[in-house]
Amino acid sequence: GYSPNTFTLKKDIPVRWQINGENTFGCQAFLVVPKLGIQKTIAAGQNLIEFTPTEEGTINFSCGMGMYRGVMNVVKG
Repeated sequence: GYSPNTFTLKKDIPVRWQINGENTFGCQAFLVVPKLGIQKTIAAGQNLIEFTPTEEGTINFSCGMGMYRGVMNVVKG
């Protein structure tokens, strides 16, 4: 799965999410973050996703099949 699979972020603070694409296989190599409209194939090496969370709460992410999951907790900035 994804490691780490839980993050705490601050609302309205830009995020640079760096993902190491080593040892990805199968559906794990396709990341989806529905709340942010992100769908990204994770390539070998470093991958970068940038966004700014605009509301407090949780942002779920998973592989394309929903087997590997994680959550970002957005707190007051």
